[in-house]
Amino acid sequence: MGNICLVEPYHQTKEDDATSPHVDYTYVSVDAKYGDLDVEANSGNLLSAVGPYAYNARLLPPDLYAIKDGEITITIRNTNTMMLVESTFSVVGGQAAVTGSHKVDGVNGKGAKISLSFRDPTCSTTGKRFPTGRAVDMVEGYEVTCVDGAVPVVFIRADAVGVPGTILPHELTQNKDAMELLENIRRAAAVEMGIADTKKTALRTIPKIAIVSQSCRHSTVSGSPLVSSQMDLVVRFISDTEPHPAIPLTGALTTAVAARMPRTVVEQLLAPEEVMPGTLTIAHPSGRIQVKLDYEAGTKPSVWVAKVSSTAQRLFQGNAFWT
Repeated sequence: MGNICLVEPYHQTKEDDATSPHVDYTYVSVDAKYGDLDVEANSGNLLSAVGPYAYNARLLPPDLYAIKDGEITITIRNTNTMMLVESTFSVVGGQAAVTGSHKVDGVNGKGAKISLSFRDPTCSTTGKRFPTGRAVDMVEGYEVTCVDGAVPVVFIRADAVGVPGTILPHELTQNKDAMELLENIRRAAAVEMGIADTKKTALRTIPKIAIVSQSCRHSTVSGSPLVSSQMDLVVRFISDTEPHPAIPLTGALTTAVAARMPRTVVEQLLAPEEVMPGTLTIAHPSGRIQVKLDYEAGTKPSVWVAKVSSTAQRLFQGNAFWT
């Protein structure tokens, strides 16, 4: 799979105010084998780079360049989902900072911290947090939870499909029976969620499917140990038909939303006490990620803002040509 980020200045209208976006960002997923383009979902991992890129490319309003050194915050609109995200990062000498001490599990080295605040990261595709209208569904004979958060996700217990919750990506890839079963469930859930008319026409990118299990001692892909007290639950994502080496950022956000919704498969598996109050700590194949949620609790929680942190740096600058 290839990925493209299309970034351009947001064109304001008379109705816009101070909370309006600064830039528009469109995510394009490219099927490397067939060349198909998919613009139905957002990529949170790539979104991390949008703010610094937009700043360096001079795509932002002139007043934001008054600060040559320090921290700035810009608002990004993802045109795939119309979701608004605030990106906060440092600038040094009129350029987005690259070096820093922030570490993201699953990413080599350290870099400058980029903080992302997602405004109400729900209902990205279907317009409903529970597209089926239920916290739990039976799909193909399996109990699942279908949530439309920052991206539509189908959550299923690891023991329900006969795999260890701490299974690593290469092990899951080799388990052809489990992969076929999960893909069949994912496609059937796409129909139940109203995303596809038939299993055959289900998109490869959405919904994603995630295997969830309770916190436990295990090792990451690098061999580093994790103990149960370091996590609230364990998650393994399959993204674009392949086991993810870490976790999609939009998938982490949706997991956090599902964890706050009563009776979901995710909520049922949470550790009794949070590692960090108000924050969901998710163990993934490469380590952990923390998602802070500011929300209004209740029988139908209202999620206001989800916050995560990341890094990004330029690897190459050049021109691409096509015919």
